[in-house]
Amino acid sequence: MKEVVVVTSGKGGVGKSTLSSMIGLSLSQKYQVLLIDADLGLKNLDLIFNVKSSNYDISDVVKGRCEIDQATIKIKENLSLLNLCMSSDVRSFPSYLLETIIDELKNDFDYIIVDSPAGIEQGFFNTLSVCTKAVIVLNDEITSYEDGRKIQRLCKINNIKNIIYVMNRFDKKYSIRDYVKTKFSYYFNVTELIFINNVVGNFYKKYRIISHNKEFDELINQIRKGNTILLV
Repeated sequence: MKEVVVVTSGKGGVGKSTLSSMIGLSLSQKYQVLLIDADLGLKNLDLIFNVKSSNYDISDVVKGRCEIDQATIKIKENLSLLNLCMSSDVRSFPSYLLETIIDELKNDFDYIIVDSPAGIEQGFFNTLSVCTKAVIVLNDEITSYEDGRKIQRLCKINNIKNIIYVMNRFDKKYSIRDYVKTKFSYYFNVTELIFINNVVGNFYKKYRIISHNKEFDELINQIRKGNTILLV
């Protein structure tokens, strides 16, 4: 396995799940890729891809209720999806399950992309324990930026030193980048990477648009190369 990449954010609605899906689609053109929806009880990657969700999740696999292939959803050639926890009752969800399942699957996939829950609840910290690289997604707003900085510090505390910053809904005319110290790695404006609107089939249209975007191509290359990006 080459990388376990967590796509995360300080708050919801910034386009994190969309970007996770697009990264997975792009990498699956050449590699075996697994997308893990780690938002406990609030899964939505199956909605983005318009695929029928499995009746099982990771906890069912670990408890012996099903085999791993029964919990895995085949999206397309080289791209699969696995839900971390579908139940709304996540209080008893063991923190070690994600690490256990990744260890079991590491020889079956080249890349594992983990769509992290927003914020800094336990589900977020569960993802940090297994990842080698973090993609922090934020919007062109000062509040989103400050939350992203906090996420960055937590990533470093958890020994994730390879961090990529992505600004979604970039406003070239009124951007906060003129007022903050951080040099962002990649910028997507409102016509390129936007939040999910749950229109069936619309996601692939968005992907076709952004897959020809130079910044998006560079982001994928950065994930593949594995070079550390130092942030101010």
